Amino acid sequence: MTGLRRSAQTMIALTILFGWAIILNGSGFAAMQGGVATDLGVPGSILIPYIPWISLIIYIFAVIVIRRDKKVWRRWASFVIVTILCNTIIGYPIWIYNRNVHRISLSSEPSGSMRSSFESRFQVKAKWYSNSSEGDVVAVSNADFSDEMESYIKLAEQDSAPNPLPAE
Repeated sequence: MTGLRRSAQTMIALTILFGWAIILNGSGFAAMQGGVATDLGVPGSILIPYIPWISLIIYIFAVIVIRRDKKVWRRWASFVIVTILCNTIIGYPIWIYNRNVHRISLSSEPSGSMRSSFESRFQVKAKWYSNSSEGDVVAVSNADFSDEMESYIKLAEQDSAPNPLPAE
């Protein structure tokens, strides 16, 4: 009986550890890509701030149900599956971001005049940001994106580039 009790205690300790990881990782994803999707108002983004908590509630409820199983191997197999599933759920903000946000890469940090001219011309929600994996980016919802936006950005970047000195 002590082996069964020790197994249950181990599962509780791991549930606390993995539950904490779900909240930390889920909040990080929601803050990065999910924040861009939420700012742009893309479909499905309303759930993004709540995803870590939804995943944690599912996780805790599933572990409570799993602990009632008398077969140790089946209990641990179920625990592993639920842990993987709930850690997958927290990837929802990244999925929404990749599916519903179009990113236009910039060659350098945009000037304030470039931002304001873009926003006044297209009058759509746009998110200007920079990160280590994508560089400087302007993001717009796929529903609002047009090829004209990309052309406009590239032309504006060429116009604002310093002119090279003539060769002598």
